[in-house]
Amino acid sequence: MSAARTNGTHLQARYKRLAGRRGPTRALVATEHSMLVSVWHMLTAHQPYEELGADYFSRINPGLTRRRALAQLANLGFEVTLTPHCLTAPNNTRRPRRNVKLPPGALCLARTRVATTPTAPPAGPFTRQSPAPR
Repeated sequence: MSAARTNGTHLQARYKRLAGRRGPTRALVATEHSMLVSVWHMLTAHQPYEELGADYFSRINPGLTRRRALAQLANLGFEVTLTPHCLTAPNNTRRPRRNVKLPPGALCLARTRVATTPTAPPAGPFTRQSPAPR
């Protein structure tokens, strides 16, 4: 189906997320089902289609995305430390959540600074060792 192949769409992101776990055929059927549900809602509510974007899943659950990225870096042998990044930017249009006490003009962004330091991967029976320098 071409909707799953179109770059930068919510349907492609959904297909890719499901194909890794369920396989390409089931992911395609699930994507088609999502399309049918979307069409039904558009027809019953008389609303146009609004593309959610390829980063929809990252936006609705940023904590899960952060944990998944940290786990991938840890599997590659990196030790990662995250520190929140707050900026003072009057021209920034993002607003903090309600009931958050911040100094005037300070806006905390969803960005984080990542400090990575490579660590040696664990040595095991199947780990390839580099030859000793001569």
